[in-house]
Amino acid sequence: MSVELIMERILRDAGEQAHASRTAATRKAEQIILEAQQEAEARYIGRMDAGRTETAAEVARIIAQARMEARETIRKTREELLDRCFKQAGEELARIPESPEYPAILETLLDEGIRLIGDEEVRVAVHTRDLPLIRTIAGKRGRLSVFSDQLEGTGGGLVITSSSGKVTVDNTFTGRLSRMRKDLVFRAAAVLFEGETR
Repeated sequence: MSVELIMERILRDAGEQAHASRTAATRKAEQIILEAQQEAEARYIGRMDAGRTETAAEVARIIAQARMEARETIRKTREELLDRCFKQAGEELARIPESPEYPAILETLLDEGIRLIGDEEVRVAVHTRDLPLIRTIAGKRGRLSVFSDQLEGTGGGLVITSSSGKVTVDNTFTGRLSRMRKDLVFRAAAVLFEGETR
């Protein structure tokens, strides 16, 4: 299963979570504004005789403060939701090495890295469990020289380095997700918060 398909599925699942989170955040924001308006009204009535100008300014300040708090609540809720999406994406990616598609994915990542480096001979670092698989894949090619198992905790994938050591392509799942995060944050936000104003 490709990273894009995983992200689409996660985004669909997260859409429901986003709706519930938005609804809760909106209710909280409305409650804050309502309480602020009630407080402002009470102060307004209490200070009517002391001066209308001072009271109107205080009402405006309280409402502005309530709106700022409401926006901050919504912002934090959005950030938490996006963080949960990326955490779930990481968990999904960590399960890919157990799938039957993983050998083909690993081979594609290797070919892509070799193409990007453009070297005749490369070094490949993989997770310990992937050593037998990468050796099998390497048997089909003559350009792989060193295999190491230094990639524990990356979820899967590989790191390819040119023979000179000057060029490295991080094609681990965590590395690719990290590189794609900025673009994915904008795409996920567009889907999860569609139609909302800031």
